[in-house]
Amino acid sequence: MSLKLKNPEIDLGQIQIENLFISDFMPMASGSELKVYLMAYYLASSGNGDISNIKLAEKLKLPLVDVLSAWQFWQGKGLVTLSESDSEEFDVEFLSIRELYLKHNYIKKSIVKKSAKTSVLIANSLEDDMLQELIKSIEETCTKRPLNPEEIRIIARYIKDYKMDYDLVYRAFYLTYIDKEVKGSPFKYIRKVINNWYDNKIYSLADLDEVQDEYSEINNKIKRIIQTIGMSYSNAPQQVKDTISFWLEQNNYSEEYLIYVINQTAKRTNNLNINFLQYQLNEIKKQGAVSIEAAKLYFEKGSKERKKPNKNQAKTKFDNFSQRTYANMSPSEIESIIKKKNANRL
Repeated sequence: MSLKLKNPEIDLGQIQIENLFISDFMPMASGSELKVYLMAYYLASSGNGDISNIKLAEKLKLPLVDVLSAWQFWQGKGLVTLSESDSEEFDVEFLSIRELYLKHNYIKKSIVKKSAKTSVLIANSLEDDMLQELIKSIEETCTKRPLNPEEIRIIARYIKDYKMDYDLVYRAFYLTYIDKEVKGSPFKYIRKVINNWYDNKIYSLADLDEVQDEYSEINNKIKRIIQTIGMSYSNAPQQVKDTISFWLEQNNYSEEYLIYVINQTAKRTNNLNINFLQYQLNEIKKQGAVSIEAAKLYFEKGSKERKKPNKNQAKTKFDNFSQRTYANMSPSEIESIIKKKNANRL
């Protein structure tokens, strides 16, 4: 394939995009993030930078939330600065990528010897021995290639700004590249993993192991409850798993309580399903307590109401029938009845 530029016959103007943006930043950005950056950069370069995020979203035919998310993304990459604001409107200033590299003591690839790894030299410039070891482990085990300067800056940010242990950052890479074998945009997946851990206050392997143990315990409870309902865990719909998880984690129902309610409900219906179980749990809760004792009272009360006769039920002629048996009749009475029956048959 050959790529060529044709000289334009009519010049309507153009903007200059730094080569480093194309080579290092564009591959890691989504389509929406690229649209926002390029359109806003074009407007700023042409003197039309006085535009709101709402108007920018309309111009790009994007949801406003995508525009705001894109600015957060580019701010995180260090390519723009955003003024402080409590609303969705703020000032944006574009920064030079070349200055960004120089400011962080990054070494240009053009001056790096071919026999040396660019990423290792950059890590050396950061004067962090543990970071160098982390970069080396990630390159050898996960990426199978040297990391570029921006990727190393991202990793350093996870450690510095997110306050995460080096081992935890390595676990995120191992999970992405080895366990999940994520293709396409592994760094985006890693960012989601890191953000999720940060939101859940996971900063070390010890924190992660504690959360995973708790998750494993909850998962085992869900499996046992699903088996009590009469399903296999692998075939159970996700809605069922999510509902049981909600009972355990949000409603704080104990496993023993749920199993008791399920068993008692199963005795009273041939159509045991998650919606009917939810109804039963709601009815028990209306009594003011959530416990096995409260459930017992609920089911006992229901049984008594089902057995209680209905005084308003209409009587039939059979209710007024006074039964007489042949044992209470005399021989002559029996013979008379037989003769009448035989006469009717003739």
